Amino acid sequence: MPMNVRAVLSKRTAPILLLALVVIPAPPARAQSAKDRSPADTSGTALVAAWASLGLGGATGSAHGIGAVLAGNLSAGPALLTYRISDFGPFLAAGAGTRDNALLVGGRTPGHRLFASAAVGYAVATPYHQQCDECGTTSDPKLGAVAYDVRLHANLLVPGVALSWAGAVGAPRVTYSSVTLALELGWFGR
Repeated sequence: MPMNVRAVLSKRTAPILLLALVVIPAPPARAQSAKDRSPADTSGTALVAAWASLGLGGATGSAHGIGAVLAGNLSAGPALLTYRISDFGPFLAAGAGTRDNALLVGGRTPGHRLFASAAVGYAVATPYHQQCDECGTTSDPKLGAVAYDVRLHANLLVPGVALSWAGAVGAPRVTYSSVTLALELGWFGR
């Protein structure tokens, strides 16, 4: 295989492999018997959480530059549903960028204060070119892409922060990878 094909395959399979590691849970330890558990133990019920996040960071690929990501997340137990809007590209300069809207499904690790999540899905991406600060922006036709998002979350009862590696894989004009730091607000469980 040529070197370029290997690089593309590894970029496309890495998010899927990370998602599999998050979604497939380790078997629980059975050291405690059912009669030893307290009545307040809710380990058998699904943790439901909903939160929004706003992140800023940088990207490489077709959208090299800085940008923002706005996401809404809903999880029930290990299942995760995310809607993401992102815009990465030039800031106060001319250059190429990518905007996308994505719907992703995936999983999250147990816990409501510290947890990880990973999701893949479909994005409608719009490549654009900013001429200059005052000259305007030209957009190309929208393209489909595979979106991915891997996050590490640290939360209090309502606010939190997350470090994210996310992007889209598709046509060269919309393929990018980003790293963002996000503020999160929502309900992460008790």
